Amino acid sequence: MQPWTSPRPALAPQAPLAVAHETAYDAPAYYVPIPHRLAEDLRDAPAAVGAFALLARVFRATRQPVPLSPGDLQVYDPALSYGAATRALQRLTGAGWIVPQRRPGRKTTYTPSWGTVRGADCPWDLTAPCLGRPRHIIALRLDQRLLDVCVGRLNPHPIHPAQARRYLVTPLLGLRDIGTYALTLAGISVNSTALTELRLVVNGQPMPVPDEATILAIASQRADNGLSTEGWRRTPFDIAPAPKTGDSGQALFFVPPGQIGPGIGVKIADPIVVGDPPDEHIAASGQPKTVVTSDQQRSHGIMEPNVLIPTTSTPSDQLGCGGGNTDLSHRTSGIKTPPQMAPAAPTESSRLLLAAGVRRSVAASLAERPVTQVARVIAQARARADVRDVAAWVVSALRDLPPIDAPQEPERPLSALPIHTHPDLTDAQRDRWIYRFRAAPTPAAQRAILDQLAQEHPYDDRVERRL
Repeated sequence: MQPWTSPRPALAPQAPLAVAHETAYDAPAYYVPIPHRLAEDLRDAPAAVGAFALLARVFRATRQPVPLSPGDLQVYDPALSYGAATRALQRLTGAGWIVPQRRPGRKTTYTPSWGTVRGADCPWDLTAPCLGRPRHIIALRLDQRLLDVCVGRLNPHPIHPAQARRYLVTPLLGLRDIGTYALTLAGISVNSTALTELRLVVNGQPMPVPDEATILAIASQRADNGLSTEGWRRTPFDIAPAPKTGDSGQALFFVPPGQIGPGIGVKIADPIVVGDPPDEHIAASGQPKTVVTSDQQRSHGIMEPNVLIPTTSTPSDQLGCGGGNTDLSHRTSGIKTPPQMAPAAPTESSRLLLAAGVRRSVAASLAERPVTQVARVIAQARARADVRDVAAWVVSALRDLPPIDAPQEPERPLSALPIHTHPDLTDAQRDRWIYRFRAAPTPAAQRAILDQLAQEHPYDDRVERRL
């Protein structure tokens, strides 16, 4: 699955769109072409139209026939029954909208088709303009985000069950809803509760699909849904819990009863008494010191050594002499620690730093930094491919910056021209780089993507300029 503009507050209704012809619809930047005649022929089977959209999306991404089974459609859409998935593939195959290729011991592979032309199948041709679409066939342009973001991405396999990668814990839509949206593009009104609630269809007219940030924001607000770990990585917060790399404790030894006496019996037999504080904890003034240890397991921030803090009580009070009260409770309370101040309320900057993995004490020292500065530095760290420890990089960068941001003019979005004109990229690579570039949340993130492109695919453009 494939990331920034600020999310819009809601999916407000917009002006109805006339979509009887592909030129009348404000086509999205990335779309899946759906034959208009397919929508008319299969208006009674929205799930089949949605299955065609999914198969066409995977075909263009993998650039090869798609191995697909009814169980794979259920993996992608858990609400779809096995019978409905089987009937969807049968309807598409029988009408000539997908061309099957059967191989023994493997799944049947399918290639999307423009239908039957002059009595023969007309499969899609990735090397031809417009995928080899005949001029008399009208194509509807289904927004790709309905599949990739609202449901997920399907990774098929010729033998094993397919896998679905999602930004959402539960898909917002199903194949029936996607097929219904395609039917509304063709001017065929079909009711869909999910599309109406998301205001993707208003009064029988299709509304433009919002950007990815808005879809994820809406999904995070739903009580019956939420973002997956991969979905949280697409947001500016990235608050998904990181997997633990190891246990911080130490395993215990369990000694058999027969070996306790000769092995460690003498040490256990020594009495454990509560006595005076050891000499090494007595300061030069004769007062005991309290050993305060710091958490040295974390790698972010400054490691603090053990600190000896002198207490404010007198030796006579601590040793139980001179005051008349010599009971055990008085003697054991001799070592005192200074009163601790109540922790300050966390600020928005400290919350962002804690979410990025920064130590709590270090986050508290940077809590007064501007929120915009902290968010910008965290976004830059996550956009750079060479940053392995995001928390350490963020702390180092913030300490190098002034406490208050100087007013700056907002950066203008960069151009994707270097990707379009790169001579060494294949069409598939170029599509992936352009998708990542357009999904970048800030100009700094776009610049990091261009730098990564230059590192992975270097070329000397000075020769081209001379030519």
